[in-house]
Amino acid sequence: LNLIRGPFPSKHTDQHHLVTIPRLDVMESLNGSAIDPTIALTILATGVVALFFYFRSATNSSNSKNKNGVDRLEQARQNSSIDVEAIASECESSGKPWKDPSFGHDSYPGNSIGQLELRDGERGKPLILGKEGVSWQPPHKFGPTSRPMGVRGDGLPTWLYSDNDGDGIASAAESMEVDDILQGSVGDCYFLAALSAVVQHHPDLADDLIDETFEEYGIYGV
Repeated sequence: LNLIRGPFPSKHTDQHHLVTIPRLDVMESLNGSAIDPTIALTILATGVVALFFYFRSATNSSNSKNKNGVDRLEQARQNSSIDVEAIASECESSGKPWKDPSFGHDSYPGNSIGQLELRDGERGKPLILGKEGVSWQPPHKFGPTSRPMGVRGDGLPTWLYSDNDGDGIASAAESMEVDDILQGSVGDCYFLAALSAVVQHHPDLADDLIDETFEEYGIYGV
């Protein structure tokens, strides 16, 4: 059970498309040219998603006593080396959300954004994320409201789920669409679009992957 900094998602506003059509620049890279980082990321994201579903399918087919999402989350908590409840208790006492001490939201050249260098476009000049103004912003900093707009099944506000179609059922799949992803200089739009596409076709996957029990303290389990 890993902890990630909340509110969620808080890393980038950059977002993307799942590309499955062979591209000329990929073929050029295979012929000896240096491959563009965004193309490499596309291939990696697609491979990770494919492997995930392969192993998930293999596990389900070999286990006749499949656990539901709640059981899997509870098992993850038990196997975690981190005492999540103790951390949540500390956050409640201090009145401050949890922050990852090894991946803080400090400004350039902090250890979360640091001096990661990307290229702005296939032929653009290299840029250093933090130095060029790319910053880490939580949802309440860039969203239309400062409070979560979604409502969880237990009635608590959430950044993760929404009921866009008004059927009374809040779902992670309704919180994102592939068309929401915009190309930006961060260069991870392909990966975000791939995740969004997966969630659109397998909404239960997103609901089961994230443990938002302690969301109010900025803690999420993955």
